[in-house]
Amino acid sequence: KSVQEKAKDARLLASLGSGDRIARTLSQPARSPSIGSLPPTIKFLSSEEKSAIRKVASQESEEMANRLLVPSLANRSILAGLVKDQKTAKPVTEKSAKDLLNEHTRALSRGAAPKLGRGMGSQSGMISIDLSPSVKSSYSASHSRALSILQNKNKKLEAEDPNNSHRKKGTASTPDRIQKVMKRVERSSTEDEGSPNQKPASKKQKLEDQSPKTVRVFGREMTQEELDKLRSTKSKNQHLVAEAELEATDRYFDAMEKKDEMESKMLSTFEMKTKAVTCHVCNYTAFKASEICKREQHRYKVIDAVKRFYHCKNCKKRVTCLTKIPKEACSQCGEANWVRAGMIAERKGPKLLADQLSVRGNEEKYLGGNVANSNIHI
Repeated sequence: KSVQEKAKDARLLASLGSGDRIARTLSQPARSPSIGSLPPTIKFLSSEEKSAIRKVASQESEEMANRLLVPSLANRSILAGLVKDQKTAKPVTEKSAKDLLNEHTRALSRGAAPKLGRGMGSQSGMISIDLSPSVKSSYSASHSRALSILQNKNKKLEAEDPNNSHRKKGTASTPDRIQKVMKRVERSSTEDEGSPNQKPASKKQKLEDQSPKTVRVFGREMTQEELDKLRSTKSKNQHLVAEAELEATDRYFDAMEKKDEMESKMLSTFEMKTKAVTCHVCNYTAFKASEICKREQHRYKVIDAVKRFYHCKNCKKRVTCLTKIPKEACSQCGEANWVRAGMIAERKGPKLLADQLSVRGNEEKYLGGNVANSNIHI
């Protein structure tokens, strides 16, 4: 900086009590040695930073100003913030209540309408809440060009009728359409004169009368009459089909009859002859030799025996034995109440209502429980 600017800075700091030392340091030339203990980086400070330091020395304290002269990253950021605050600071104008009232009366005398949100706008200082649609003062370039073309052709734009806006474009009254309507009216009038008592046929009925209805069957088109005739025709070999069905039915029932005969024969068979093994060493008779006899090589003998069939009277468990009565108790219920039974168990179907006896009628296992219908044989 020049000597004049540094002298000016020194004069500004002259009013600070002990700040004469800072003023003298800032007013020295660049080549002269620094006075006191101030750092030599003062010569690199800008004018805005020096003014910010002077402001801190005058308003806060000289100690804080001396600390800001120390070259560090924190001090540089603080000086940058102080310089930014000085640049963005705006002068504050203070107005009294009387001045505000006078300004309001002058605005009313000029005819300015009061509006909400005054003072919140960025440009005019107020917010507009006008909800009316905006009206363009001038047309666009394309609009004006289109109007000039229509004016050269001696044509004008006609406003659309709102009552006819729902109609389609094809319903416009063109000469071709008017001619078609007239022909239709003449045709309908001639038909009415020819048969006054007969109702006019619909379009669908006319089409049906003109062309017979056809259907496509296996890629071939035929009329409904031909299709009905084809359905009614039968094959010449129809009797062979009936004979084949009867033969299949006879074969099925023959097999079922043989099955029923075999079942009834097995139900009536209570005993049958069979081969058994007896061992005099172990003293037993069974259908086959035990593993102990085979391992110890006992001399067992194969004899002719009779196999008998029984079932438990309580649990209906079936057993077979070589004795006249089973010697062991039932393995399921533990009782020894045996009854002679057939070779197979009797097949039972679903129980009917007539098979379920309930002498006292419907009974509930618990209060409000569901009860099925029971038969009391009345």
